[in-house]
Amino acid sequence: MSQQGEAGVEQRTGQIPQQRPPTTGGRVREAADEVGGTARQQAQAVTEETKAQARQATDRLREQVGGETQAQVERMTQNFRGWADDLASMAETNPNSPVY
Repeated sequence: MSQQGEAGVEQRTGQIPQQRPPTTGGRVREAADEVGGTARQQAQAVTEETKAQARQATDRLREQVGGETQAQVERMTQNFRGWADDLASMAETNPNSPVY
């Protein structure tokens, strides 16, 4: 009962209403609050774990891509050097070459 309702009972009957034990609705509300708190904690834990796993995956991918990129750069460098050597040898053997 609200305070106004309790005051009305007191004025009509001359008795102060006694406090009632917690109602089923109150117990349900408390249980719902507890479940909600647990759900929030679990969601936060899952979110933190997901962030950590995403960071790890990103780091692994970055390392892998970096390694592959470096390997490709080295292969390209070797190819350019080979072409340069080929062009130099062609120029040496053919003095009429535009490279000469």
